Amino acid sequence: MLLPKPRKLAKFISFVCLGLLLAVLLIPSSCVSSKDREITVYIQQLRDKDSQVRWWAATNLGQSDVNAESSIPQLVEATEDEDSWVRSSAVATLGKIRSQPEITIPCLVRRLKDWNQEVQQAAAVALGRMGSPAVPELIKLFKDRDSNVRRHAAFALSAIGSEAKAAVPALIKATQDSNRAVRQQAIEALGQVGSDEKTATPVLIAALKNQDWQIRATAAHTLGKIGSPAKSVIPALISALNDPDAVVRLRATLALGQLSSDAVPLLAKTLRERQQPARVRSHASYALGEMGIEAQEAIPALIELLGENNAEIRQGVLFALKQIGYPAIPELTKALRHQNRQVRNTAAVALGKISESLQDNSNRLYSEELDQAISNLEQAQLVLNPRQPNLAGEISAISASGERFPQDAVDSVRRGVDALKTERDSDFQFLALFILISVLALLALIGFFVFWVRPVILLRLSSAAIAAQQEQEMLSQMLTTIEQFLEQAGVQVKRENKQVLRVVAASGRLKSLSPLPVLLAMGQPTAQDVTELMQCAERLGSERQQRSGILLYRQSPDTLFRVRMAEVRLRDRFVLIPIPLAAVEQSVSDPAACVGLLAQYSDRYLPGADLFDDRNAIGDTLSFFGRAELLHRLEQELVRQQGIGLFGLRKSGKTSILLQLGFALRRHPVVHLDLQPYGGKLRYGAELFNEILRQLLGRLHEHNTTAIATFEPFSADIPAAALTTEFVQYISKIAVQLTAAKYEPPILLFLDEIERILPVATDPLEKVEEFNAFFGGLRVLSQEQRLLGLLVADVHPDCNRINQWQQEGVPTNPVFSFFKEVFLSSFSEEETKTMLVDISRLMGRSFDRETLTAIYQESGGHPFIARQLASLLCAKVPEQEDGQISCSTAQRYLNRPFSYSSVLKDYFGQNIWADLKKRQFEAAIAILKLLAYNFDVPGGMAEKDLLAFLSSLFTESQCLDALLWLEMVGLVKRVEAQDDNDYYRSHVPLLSRWLQMEMGEQESRQWQIQ
Repeated sequence: MLLPKPRKLAKFISFVCLGLLLAVLLIPSSCVSSKDREITVYIQQLRDKDSQVRWWAATNLGQSDVNAESSIPQLVEATEDEDSWVRSSAVATLGKIRSQPEITIPCLVRRLKDWNQEVQQAAAVALGRMGSPAVPELIKLFKDRDSNVRRHAAFALSAIGSEAKAAVPALIKATQDSNRAVRQQAIEALGQVGSDEKTATPVLIAALKNQDWQIRATAAHTLGKIGSPAKSVIPALISALNDPDAVVRLRATLALGQLSSDAVPLLAKTLRERQQPARVRSHASYALGEMGIEAQEAIPALIELLGENNAEIRQGVLFALKQIGYPAIPELTKALRHQNRQVRNTAAVALGKISESLQDNSNRLYSEELDQAISNLEQAQLVLNPRQPNLAGEISAISASGERFPQDAVDSVRRGVDALKTERDSDFQFLALFILISVLALLALIGFFVFWVRPVILLRLSSAAIAAQQEQEMLSQMLTTIEQFLEQAGVQVKRENKQVLRVVAASGRLKSLSPLPVLLAMGQPTAQDVTELMQCAERLGSERQQRSGILLYRQSPDTLFRVRMAEVRLRDRFVLIPIPLAAVEQSVSDPAACVGLLAQYSDRYLPGADLFDDRNAIGDTLSFFGRAELLHRLEQELVRQQGIGLFGLRKSGKTSILLQLGFALRRHPVVHLDLQPYGGKLRYGAELFNEILRQLLGRLHEHNTTAIATFEPFSADIPAAALTTEFVQYISKIAVQLTAAKYEPPILLFLDEIERILPVATDPLEKVEEFNAFFGGLRVLSQEQRLLGLLVADVHPDCNRINQWQQEGVPTNPVFSFFKEVFLSSFSEEETKTMLVDISRLMGRSFDRETLTAIYQESGGHPFIARQLASLLCAKVPEQEDGQISCSTAQRYLNRPFSYSSVLKDYFGQNIWADLKKRQFEAAIAILKLLAYNFDVPGGMAEKDLLAFLSSLFTESQCLDALLWLEMVGLVKRVEAQDDNDYYRSHVPLLSRWLQMEMGEQESRQWQIQ
């Protein structure tokens, strides 16, 4: 029998204590009668003349727990109220009461057809809470003409879950609905309701081949939810691992992981099939990893791939072995003696990862598992470190090859063994101490609640009512301002509800899109706001009209919003026009300014706009153009609290990568900071600490979690060194609350443009100390407390390579060699063409194959340069009937782009070249000049010739460092020839042409090799 870990027992005791506490607090008392009187007052208030009072009464009835059933007739009546907020609140309360279904369910079904979307959603949620009695009525709704009604019916059945199995035939039929949203929701509902393999499974397998990527992704997710044992499911999901869409591949991987041991044999077979694409075998490994210890049958197959040349496959194998955990240790220990060096080293790395995982999760192991893990790791340790004394005190010399294994892996195994032993020794002491503390804390907590908490709760309810009223007044005032702005811009509007306006008629370019909705996002706009705006537009517009909508926001959009906006624009052809409310408030008093502001944003986002222009917000937020392998690797390393430095040229896509990572890792609390505003400040640490805490507390508020009430923002004039300890303590407390709010650890912090605050020689001592204190605190959270994954973005890796600052009396750089350096190279030819084709299609233009190739060759795959060349061609080449741009017409502009566009000239001069000058990277500057004036050398310039030419100016080490950086960021291409020499050439011919244009004749002769 396995002995539970003390911390598991501690959780059990905590639940018991909590139950006892609730029992004490909920003992029936004289308060029952006061609750009855309170219910009576609320029922009377449902007929008050003031809509705010009616809304407040309906809301409170949903929070009451005594005789709330008596209010059902009045609440049903309130669902017909003229005020949509009252209707929505009454509907939600009926769902919470869950009584008298013969009266409640017909009422809720009627509200599904309400004109207000909030009321519809509330009705769908309420019907889901009603459970099985609502299923017959919901099935009937699939025959309704309104697609929103059908979609909400599927949503409600999904919420009901397994009690709605009678609806499976209707849901299967709904997967063929004419409306995509209905089809997608029906597929999701099948996963929640559950079904057998003879009914839903064939439909879902067929959906894996649907043309719509969202349908395929949802089908894969649902197959994993159902967990069907059908033999046809596993091959279908394995085929989906080769889907062209990354989201579908990820969903298929996770689905296979949910099928547990049923899928292991076929996944293991897939691993051994070398004819399978690399990404299929890699994702098969990740699927096995998702199963954890249940996939131990596949360990031999995984061990066979330790020597695989493909890095993507090896990464997947390492992940799988780490997740399987200690059962894989014996086989990996045998692999340490393998004849192949790569197999031995990869096995050592895998053991290190398993050891780290065991160390991090030791409190989840049973005592027998803990003993077995220690024993297995000790055997591996004898091979990894042959000079280490074994348990009998003798000297072990087991290593087959006599060579050293990767030191990181050896150290990880050693630390893991030590940590697991410490954990085992401390268990029983911890248990006794915890029981004593729990009893004392429980007694203190009971006393506290009895004497103090009840009045505080009443006070908070009162404060919440005041806050709700103030928020409503603010919302009404904002909508009035927006109405004034639109009317002064020549737009006729009408209020739809308390958060949505409708453009009835408009002039100019908006005329053909009317009617269209205008949505106000009270807080930070999110992906859900985009979905809501699309649904409003679908309800308002005709079938022939292009869907469109305006969204006004108070705070800067979050990552999910930006990615979702790009997605609906590119894939759904939805015209979304986001306008900051601050700009509206500034222009509302001036009619001409209103007209200009609306025209500015309309021209930017309406069809026909130059979508290759960065200002339209597509270029920097797309997540559809390659780099999927890099993203996956960064995700894995960040979750392991690995410090990452992402380096690359300006406008190479670093910000886009950060946005995509934020989207992919949204299950973690992500904080994204742009450091540009802090660059000119002497003291900035307090502001950065405040912003990190503000964003994390915002994540808690999103989940209705009570945040730390005692936090007050740090004063901006206090040095960061005086705040670091308090900041670390706050993060530790918030991390616990984030975990309780269902976020996964660690906290992820993205710092963009770190060069803005990087100390330079001319900075005063105080500014350098600010940098050290700020990053010193972050390093503690990352390395010591294991609470933080940190990623910084920059052009050069100086922040990671400078050990000592030039100022006297300042400690060394706290993040010296802390970050794992990752360089953002250019797009491949395929990725570049995909980007250009997708954006041009949205504009109604296209390029022939030769033009796409020419753009790639000139830009070297640099996304910004490629987009600017495409923008130039779209602007200069007259549009033909088919909208295609041919190479014959494009060649004139590709040969002389600087004659027609100043954007590229400014980019090379004010970004790339200015950065090199600012950093005094003279070796890189010289190499670029040399390659520019010897561009026509066949095959490129030999490394020995290049080093010989520059030997009088720089050391060989300086030249090689510069060549490596230039290659990593995509400015120089290296070719390894068969003559054991390396050849270099410019990877961005356009940059070489710019250099030739900028340098005079005398300087150009200086760099030509005779």
